[in-house]
Amino acid sequence: FFFSSRRRHTRCREVSWARRCVQETDIDVIIKLMELAGNYVSDDLWYRISQIITGFEGAEGNQDVQKYAATKLLSALNTAHAFEPLVKLGAYILGEFGDLLISNPENPAAAAKGYHKQYDVLSRHYPNCTPDGRCMLLSTFVKLVGKAPSLKPQVEALLNGCIGHWDLEIQQRAIEYLSFLKCKEYPEMKNSILDKSPAFPDSFLYNNVILRSLNQLQQKKPETELKKLEEEKELPKIESNEPSM
Repeated sequence: FFFSSRRRHTRCREVSWARRCVQETDIDVIIKLMELAGNYVSDDLWYRISQIITGFEGAEGNQDVQKYAATKLLSALNTAHAFEPLVKLGAYILGEFGDLLISNPENPAAAAKGYHKQYDVLSRHYPNCTPDGRCMLLSTFVKLVGKAPSLKPQVEALLNGCIGHWDLEIQQRAIEYLSFLKCKEYPEMKNSILDKSPAFPDSFLYNNVILRSLNQLQQKKPETELKKLEEEKELPKIESNEPSM
């Protein structure tokens, strides 16, 4: 009983700091570091970042942070060249949370314009990606079609061009996605199949080293500020030798 109670208490602590430790400034730093590190960023690293933004079971992601991350990634990718790890992260986040960037979802024309911009920004990086990166982008493009049907002709044309691709994974995805987009049941199936991915299992929360590092930094920050204040109090007062007026 003692150990099970302790495990529950530990999990509650983990969940609580997972909810509060990811801030918008952390997203800025992460994106900047990924831009500087380029292709030296491993898949494991950007994948763990996507976990933090998405959230975990019992510690769902902060929608404000998700929107901020999508906004910053769209801006970072709106360039002629971007390194593939950043493209992969952007493809995942925009595919999951790109709808948060649509200011007027009730207006179909305005919403479509927003999704077309996301597609244009992502698709410009498609030719320079490896097969692994292209597979991720194809998945995101199909998700965008579910939100903006006007993108369907462009995405289907891209998928048709991938049917004879030398990479078998790209070839298989193209065939499966085309079959899905053209099937009679597509209107009824798209919402369930193209819906947002669920939160990551809580076991991923305990193993996410980036989240732990952010938590440790936030714990040290108050201590550092307190120490600074204490040092300032200990500074001797310098008396002025100037005569008073």
